[in-house]
Amino acid sequence: MISMNEKSSGWSRIMRKAITSWYLEKDPKSLVMHITKYPQREGWSHRDLLRLAHPKVSMKNDDALVYDQIFRYVTHGHVDPKKRNPSTEDAPGPNAKRPRLSYDVTEVLLSKEKTSDALKFLEAVMKMKKIKEVSQADECAQLIREFGLVREHVVNTELLNTTTVWIALLEKMPLTALIRNLSKLSTLGLITGVTPENQKYVDKVVACITSEKSIKNARVHPLTILLALATYRSGHGFRGNLTWSVNQKIEEALEKAFLLAFQNVEPTGKRFCLAYDVSGSMGSTICETRISCREASAALGMCFLRKEPKIKPYEALKKYREVMNIPEAKLIVCGMTSTNFTIADPTDPGMLDVVGFDSAVPELVRSFVLGQI
Repeated sequence: MISMNEKSSGWSRIMRKAITSWYLEKDPKSLVMHITKYPQREGWSHRDLLRLAHPKVSMKNDDALVYDQIFRYVTHGHVDPKKRNPSTEDAPGPNAKRPRLSYDVTEVLLSKEKTSDALKFLEAVMKMKKIKEVSQADECAQLIREFGLVREHVVNTELLNTTTVWIALLEKMPLTALIRNLSKLSTLGLITGVTPENQKYVDKVVACITSEKSIKNARVHPLTILLALATYRSGHGFRGNLTWSVNQKIEEALEKAFLLAFQNVEPTGKRFCLAYDVSGSMGSTICETRISCREASAALGMCFLRKEPKIKPYEALKKYREVMNIPEAKLIVCGMTSTNFTIADPTDPGMLDVVGFDSAVPELVRSFVLGQI
């Protein structure tokens, strides 16, 4: 099998089959969204893949012409109007040629091609590429609203500095994209909450971020939201000169979303022992983020504690005593603040819950370990 990191003029049959299946098993609209939103990754473009995989559009039956046009766009940057009327010669004369197709074009295929929402979407993408001036922001916003184009389709980056375009994008922006673009929306003043005019956008963002259904459908991980929260709370980007006013409502919404996102963590059903480094180095930030090692490790621990059915310390201690034959093994839980928690078994003299933290705690722990209390 050829590595995806090494371009080659040939692939194994299994590789070609896998790539072909990826393209042909998607419905036309979903396929068009993928190839236009993510034109290339890791040095590979869809054009590269199609030229090596050679998917047969004839396998799509009545949708063959639709897929043919989609692949034509990938390889040539536009659809082929000649394929819409393959029975007519391109031009008069003995050298005129008809399009070479691997299937018979029927009225059904032509009808599907002319009414295809996927191809209409594709035409909108091509129109968007032709918008070169900031003065055309209204036209850009109209295409976004009418066809559901996303940020990646706006190729002129100057348009992404206009509130007109972002207001249009915000109307149907997916949750993950919204979380990723909070800083930009704030920089443009749309969700700062400073003026009454932008309050409706603040309400929309808060409603989306705190929607349990949206979080579940997006399958967003708690750590993703925590990273976004840390960045947004800082009021400035990690790179560049972007700064923004932090809106407390959005900050609180992200905190709520962080807790709601634990529903997306799938439990393993296994037992875990969570051990934390408490040295001063844990206060340093993780590379290229606004979150500390301490915060990240606590968040990871929460993923296990909230979802795993077997992370109960007192049960783990009892099994440890039995297996290791150490009946005097003890458990001490130190809570930093009073929250009415109970982790240790109150009926077990070898377990202790401690609430609060001051100079007396170490001596209390020492006395308990030595059996003096």
